[in-house]
Amino acid sequence: MEDIITILIGSIATFTCILYCTRIWYWYTIWQKAPSFYPTNDNPPSLPSISVIIPFRDESSNLSALLKSLTSQKGSDWEVIVINDHSTDTGLSVIESYRNLLPIKVLTNHGEGKKAALLTGAKVAVGDYLLMTDADCIMPDSWVTSFQQWIATKKTELIIGPVFITGPNSFFNRFQKRDFLSLQISGASAALNKRPIMSNGANLACRRELFLAANLKTDFASGDDMFLLEWMKQQKKSITFLKSKSAMVSTATEKSWSGFFAQRARWASKAKGYKDLNIISAGLLVAITNALLLACLILSFIHPLLTFVWLSLFLTKSISDFQLIRIASDFYSYRDRLGEFILSQLFYPIYILITITYPIFRPLKWKKRIIK
Repeated sequence: MEDIITILIGSIATFTCILYCTRIWYWYTIWQKAPSFYPTNDNPPSLPSISVIIPFRDESSNLSALLKSLTSQKGSDWEVIVINDHSTDTGLSVIESYRNLLPIKVLTNHGEGKKAALLTGAKVAVGDYLLMTDADCIMPDSWVTSFQQWIATKKTELIIGPVFITGPNSFFNRFQKRDFLSLQISGASAALNKRPIMSNGANLACRRELFLAANLKTDFASGDDMFLLEWMKQQKKSITFLKSKSAMVSTATEKSWSGFFAQRARWASKAKGYKDLNIISAGLLVAITNALLLACLILSFIHPLLTFVWLSLFLTKSISDFQLIRIASDFYSYRDRLGEFILSQLFYPIYILITITYPIFRPLKWKKRIIK
């Protein structure tokens, strides 16, 4: 009986890992083939107008760097709309100091939370497209014009932009960068293959009229980006990833492990609201693959044969994941360390487990608000 159990678990784990690695290598191929986009120095005619939408809550420490990066933008026919989501700090005074430097509108959120703030901004925006970001981001001077030229060229209705996280050179921050980069590349490659599974509200553009028509599922505290993506897919709208370093925004890593796990748990909490099969299957494949690897490792102490199964699958998965990270190293200016990568792979199934179970032990919060 024990031999049957060992063979069954090993077979399921092997099959699942093969599916996982096949998808990873497919994304690797898609990313490798997709050319990067470079904006021209001279803006072509008929560029779309842009409304940059930025909700903020208690971001006084970040707003100055954000607004300073916006003052150097090369784009034309654009505006900035910041929406105060009931802040309790001095963020508004920071914004006031940039009144004469930016085409800026300052609004108060008509509701509560990021989705309501985005909608508040979208209703008064005059741009053809909304370019959404977070208050803790920094942009290159070509950010706005990159989106304008891409939209003018490709006529896309939802554009997913690249995001990179920055922080001190510690193991903790490198783990965050590695994890985030894997999400970026897999999501970007899926979008480039016209089967998007991921978007990030820190760098996302959408036709204004479509955003106003979208169902963002207000019964979920987060997920403005993913539910917009789902709705756009349901409506069969054109969606793509803007593979351009000139359009990349950067944001800081989390400062503590507890903050990191809470952030990832918030991201995972909206998954129960997904309806898109591509999004659901991709998430399940990652979760199940890691769960089976962890199960094989634990059960190998009882069934030694599973030690060889675990080791072979672990190495195969690690090589696939490392190659996906490595191929994007130039684009994201990130060089990984093979030894540390392997170490992080050992921890990864536990990290997934903690993320999934985190809300059981601690309430999810964002900016002092409980997330239900």
